[in-house]
Amino acid sequence: MKQIYTLKELHEELIRQNQNKWDRIIKAEEMQFISSEYDIFLKIKNPFNIEVHLPLNSWAHQQLANKLQIPLKYYNRMLNKNKFKLLANNINTWLEDEPHKKYLIRVLDNKVRAILSDRYYYIENLDILYFLLEKLKSYDNVIIQECALTETRMYIKAVQKYNEIEIKKNDVVVPGLILQNSEVGASRLVIKPFLLRKICSNGLIGTFQFGKIHLGRRQEEGVIIWSERTHRLESDLIKSQIADIISQCFNQDLINKWVEAIRKSTEFKIDDRYLACEAIKLNFNLSEEEKQQLINHFVEEEANQWGLANGITRMAKNAKDYDRRVELEEIGNEIILTPPEKLEKWMEEAKKLVRR
Repeated sequence: MKQIYTLKELHEELIRQNQNKWDRIIKAEEMQFISSEYDIFLKIKNPFNIEVHLPLNSWAHQQLANKLQIPLKYYNRMLNKNKFKLLANNINTWLEDEPHKKYLIRVLDNKVRAILSDRYYYIENLDILYFLLEKLKSYDNVIIQECALTETRMYIKAVQKYNEIEIKKNDVVVPGLILQNSEVGASRLVIKPFLLRKICSNGLIGTFQFGKIHLGRRQEEGVIIWSERTHRLESDLIKSQIADIISQCFNQDLINKWVEAIRKSTEFKIDDRYLACEAIKLNFNLSEEEKQQLINHFVEEEANQWGLANGITRMAKNAKDYDRRVELEEIGNEIILTPPEKLEKWMEEAKKLVRR
């Protein structure tokens, strides 16, 4: 599945999605899951009042298990072992437990992509894109550096193209922001500061953010028609908050403080690269494969805290999933901001475990 887009491609894809998605509020007693030899399906009526049988994507499966309090490990076991009849029976049985509970079913390309509370206040990706581009016009030399769209989130990175700041000789960063939004309940609307390292196009994601919880008034039952929805991005409060955090991301004083923290991280030398990577694995829950990748990248960087962080962000560029890439870019910044004495403590703890 394609995840990284140009701005033009993202715009075209979001328009296409808007033309091929629909929502419905429905009671549990009106939901029925049926099975076949190959999958399970939600039986539901579409906007034309025609009965359709819709498969679920992986995120909708996870949400359904959570909503019905079916242990995810057991749910996935039934799914992966092709026990579709058993799984459908489990789901239908627990839906009967609260027959009047309402759910928001979100459908894209004839597939259920989300099962949410009927109070879920959704902020559409296309609306966010338009508003972001409108606000960025007031900043000089800002360009869209990268866009991504996954099963659960949209990401947009923008940078100030000519605002180059030197960390050390021949090592320059460019400030910007990263916006992420989820139409399916995977996260809030979030905007964070972003730094692009020009030498290898690595990215760092900062710590302050604006988050909007997707929660609103309960909605009535029935199909939600896109052209008639009332909860678009018209809220002046939301727009104002988004504008404020954008301005913070491009605030030169805040950028300078962040850069100064990075410069200090170049002063902390790391003698044992392997031990440092083991410490990062333990404290940030990296997989063994990711740890090995980190070791390979760190040996190509300077043996200091900044080099360790860049090992993480270089690894992020090759992440199989863009959601994981963003997580790793956030970890890279956390490593930079970790006090050296804390990093030393992590390494000592890792050393004891390695000896065992």
